[in-house]
Amino acid sequence: MTVKMPGALWVPIKRNYTRRKRAKTTALILHVAVSEAASLRGWFNNPRAYASSHLYVRRDGTIEQYMDLDHISWASAAGNSRSISVETQGMGSGEWTSAQCKSLAAIASFCNSKYGVPLTVMDNSRTSEHGVGYHRLGVNPYRVSGGELWSSAYGKSCPGNDRVPQVPGIIATASNADGHALGAVKPRPKPVVKPVLRMSASRTKNVQRALQNMGHYKGAIDGIYGPVTKEAVTYYQGHQLFGSLVADGYWGPKTIAHYTWVKKLQKAMNKWKGANLAVDGDYGKKTKARVHDLMTRNHGSAYKGLIDDVPGSIFCAMLKIPVHP
Repeated sequence: MTVKMPGALWVPIKRNYTRRKRAKTTALILHVAVSEAASLRGWFNNPRAYASSHLYVRRDGTIEQYMDLDHISWASAAGNSRSISVETQGMGSGEWTSAQCKSLAAIASFCNSKYGVPLTVMDNSRTSEHGVGYHRLGVNPYRVSGGELWSSAYGKSCPGNDRVPQVPGIIATASNADGHALGAVKPRPKPVVKPVLRMSASRTKNVQRALQNMGHYKGAIDGIYGPVTKEAVTYYQGHQLFGSLVADGYWGPKTIAHYTWVKKLQKAMNKWKGANLAVDGDYGKKTKARVHDLMTRNHGSAYKGLIDDVPGSIFCAMLKIPVHP
């Protein structure tokens, strides 16, 4: 029988987790998504994600559940085999809202009553340590000697310096004075997301898919050009290492022209000797490095221009593509 968190919205994913029951459950590990997406279901369903959590808590306290709580999520590396994972809406800095804290307390209480996870703060990521922890405990350089490695990212402070001090209060809320489990929060309806920009649903879905392929969008492919989509577009525009896009969150003619041209550039460079690129329209570090590689490799022969890492007219002529619009 599927174990579900009382009060959570059941929105199961199809991939990116292990469909096997954990042999033991000794920890509840808290994370922050570094995202304002109303849901992580779309991202966790993406074959490129290679990540998932059991639960997601929005700022308003709404809980989403993506898999059987008995199964193994892909959120905490070596800690996955013994833990239940919870992602939370929010960026790297800032505190959990009071509604999030209440929901996290309810989750901790349920994990205590269902699995026997102690309502105590974990001090480190050693297997002998049981209770409610947070991702940073298993991240270098915070990880203690002999502790499980919960992430390969060095210096990751998840769930953030402002949230770690909130964990004891969450645990205190999880039990009343008699030590009995706190009741679970009531389910909330999915919020209605109003569009911030007018664009057809089909066109918006195409934009969302494109940004998802680049790894910039983790929301639902819902055709709504809401705040999450606008944020992803703004991020894309502001992180292009070539071109002169204005980071205004609007997927307009200039952004479309840049995106289309970058895909032509990536496709053309893949025909030349060297590492292939994802043809995704994102002029990031890998695309810039490939431009440098081709300039260096072909300088003095097919390429007669300067090695300036700028794909200008001479470079584009070599690739037989138009110059950047």
